Amino acid sequence: MFMHHTDRRQFRSNVASLLAECGRLPRARAAFTLVELMISIAMVLMIIIGVYAVFDAATKTTGAGIATEELTRGQRSLERVFTRDFRAAVPADEMPCIQIYSQQVFAYRDANDRNASPGGNPQIADLGGTGSPMMLPPALYNQRNHRIDRVMFFVRDVALPFRSQTGNQVTAGASGIQPMVTPERSREAWVWYGHLNLPDKADNPGPGLHNPPKGMGMATKNVGDYFEPGEAVPENVNNYFANDWCFGRMAILLRHSTPHDYIYHSTVQMSPLGRGSKVNKTIPGGVSWLIEDSRCDVAKDTIRDFQLRYHLTDYKTISEAFDYRFACKPWLIRGSKATGQDMGMEAALTVPFLQRGVSQFIVEFAGNFVDQDSTGKVTGTKPDDKGEIDFVLPYGHNGPRQIRWYGMPRKVDTRHPDIAGRGTSTTPPKEVLESYDVVPLREMGAAVAEGIEQFYYIDPVKKDKIKDVPPTKDYVKDLKPNALYSATWNRHVLQNPVDHGTPAMFRIIMGVTDANNRLPEGQTVEYVYTLTQ
Repeated sequence: MFMHHTDRRQFRSNVASLLAECGRLPRARAAFTLVELMISIAMVLMIIIGVYAVFDAATKTTGAGIATEELTRGQRSLERVFTRDFRAAVPADEMPCIQIYSQQVFAYRDANDRNASPGGNPQIADLGGTGSPMMLPPALYNQRNHRIDRVMFFVRDVALPFRSQTGNQVTAGASGIQPMVTPERSREAWVWYGHLNLPDKADNPGPGLHNPPKGMGMATKNVGDYFEPGEAVPENVNNYFANDWCFGRMAILLRHSTPHDYIYHSTVQMSPLGRGSKVNKTIPGGVSWLIEDSRCDVAKDTIRDFQLRYHLTDYKTISEAFDYRFACKPWLIRGSKATGQDMGMEAALTVPFLQRGVSQFIVEFAGNFVDQDSTGKVTGTKPDDKGEIDFVLPYGHNGPRQIRWYGMPRKVDTRHPDIAGRGTSTTPPKEVLESYDVVPLREMGAAVAEGIEQFYYIDPVKKDKIKDVPPTKDYVKDLKPNALYSATWNRHVLQNPVDHGTPAMFRIIMGVTDANNRLPEGQTVEYVYTLTQ
């Protein structure tokens, strides 16, 4: 049906009137331009990035909080162990000997730290983020420069005897399953603290039955060897990075007699506690376990026996005899590789373990070693008759006194870039007297330093002494890598504190890292303990 032209005109007129009432004529709807699309996408991306940043910050904060809680819990557990042992330390006039070893080592924190470092040398680092790597001074400790000290002393606890944590071993040709822990107890013990030697692979059955640790029963390397913290050899896959280092404690019970396995007295220096002391039974193959194998924690001896036997033993002999670390494997063999007889050994190898990821263990001491006047000046190279602990006045004669701490040189006083030594001077200069950096006894001119202290460089491969660390005016500048410092007090010195000076306090600094790097700087804790005089 067709519309008449008059009707068409009327229709147009009606449409025009209707559009006029709407206010405008219709137009084609325009789309978004490319610029508008790009701006919209950019705004969405900014919102996404902002939301991600908020969640990432929240995740890191939560992770850091969890890591702090975990490390703090571990440190509290360690504090309880430290406190019990140091409170139980026998008085100085009964102590057979006290030994401290301080060792410096450069090491990467983890594989990422190594891969991001140039040259493959952990001593070379750009810790300040300047873009210019530099050789790190051995006397300044940080995330690449570590201390792996050791300390050992005798304890007695009448109220709460120490318990054995190892079991009897299997004798050659014997059969059957031995108990993993014997019911042995003793009021006396010899306590050792330090970093532990770890095996090169998780399924290594341990020292003795297969391949004894290096230096513990055999001199050559084999698959199954145990390695020191940071030891730079390809086989050291479990104890190379600082995040993997394990800190431990070994308490060797001391008894006159025992029906269980024990470490016996022999011709070995300082036996039954010195390096190489043997357990009374042999394992299949006729090989004896040694004390450093961690297989047995009972010695057939007492504190009194030790006192009488080694009363006049010289410092060097004691230092050499106790220069070892205990073997540890903080994981057990599982499945078909574990047998009833081996499990006693496996359990024993976990005994020394206390905490993983301990990158710094620093031991320092304080006591009355020199005579000082009220200004801090050294007036005598022997202990004063007042029994006053050596001190420093870093802020002048009218300022507060601070305890003078001794040991391997360590930077504490941030007012100066150096660690001052007396060099060739016969008396400590002003730079030494007014600084509270940790220095060896010799820097204060102490007469006892020559016998008590040993300070030398060691061959990192052969572990042999190379030469003594010479006197210097600045340890930051002159100290070289691979230094080892030891302080030894024998029975004779400990009985005569007025003539020789003895340690009255120990300071322990522990740095613990988080394996997941949730705390980039880790956590550092300081403990101070006073010894009974």
